[in-house]
Amino acid sequence: MTIKSTDVWLPGIEAYNTGTVVENVDADVVVYNTGMMLRIPSVLITFTCKMDLKFFPYDNQVCPLIFGFGSWHHHEDVLRLTQSSPLADLSYHNPSSDFELTNISSKRNVKKYDCCPQKYATITYTLHLKRVSSAYNVKLVLPAALTGFLTLVTFLLPPASYEKITLCGLIFIALLLQLIYLHDIVPASGDTILGDYFAFALFIDFFATIIAVVSYNVHVRSPPKMQQHSSIMMKEMEGDDSDFRMKMPQDQSKREFLRYVDFVCFVIFGIIFVVGLAIILGRRG
Repeated sequence: MTIKSTDVWLPGIEAYNTGTVVENVDADVVVYNTGMMLRIPSVLITFTCKMDLKFFPYDNQVCPLIFGFGSWHHHEDVLRLTQSSPLADLSYHNPSSDFELTNISSKRNVKKYDCCPQKYATITYTLHLKRVSSAYNVKLVLPAALTGFLTLVTFLLPPASYEKITLCGLIFIALLLQLIYLHDIVPASGDTILGDYFAFALFIDFFATIIAVVSYNVHVRSPPKMQQHSSIMMKEMEGDDSDFRMKMPQDQSKREFLRYVDFVCFVIFGIIFVVGLAIILGRRG
């Protein structure tokens, strides 16, 4: 038969590590002829879980949910708390778009506290969660990899190209915006490898910008003798309306040296970039 929950005694089982609990207290109780009673209330539990976000967005989380007698009036010798099965029934589980519930296990613990001579039992349900990273691959990981690769490409541009400085500045802004987006979706206390990657990519781009500015400054600056010689030639050409184009001699040694510096930086930072990206993507499994 079915009776109201207010007509029977309830054990008062509570979750210890909860933030808020919303429960339908009017849930009826089904009483069987064997004496067993069944009550299935509608409960919404919000509980705390310490998360390790180091390998975000390829992280796996383990969250315990601890149940016990909240009033502490019923110790182990008076009322025994047990779980019906070591595994939870996931047939009614509603999948989440953020995490995939891979497993739920339960364990019964009996502990004696300093306050009381009796022992008290608790049951810990451990939730094993795996983050659904498919959306983050498109929104975060892929743009991070491509933007970091563009930073390496800047070392392949000609040293005297002022577009190199512009590209480095645009890449710096793009990396900074992606880093801000990462901090918006990850808690402030979360230390992630992806965040370290963005910080390192910003350092590479900052270093590439400095090299680009120095290289461009060296290339466009003419030696004093060359400037004097060019001024004399321009005076001799005054009054001449003919179309005459003059190419200034280039210091080939400086040009080759700057190209060598760019190539060395490309190789060094390219190796570091590939190794760092492999470490991040290797944690996907």
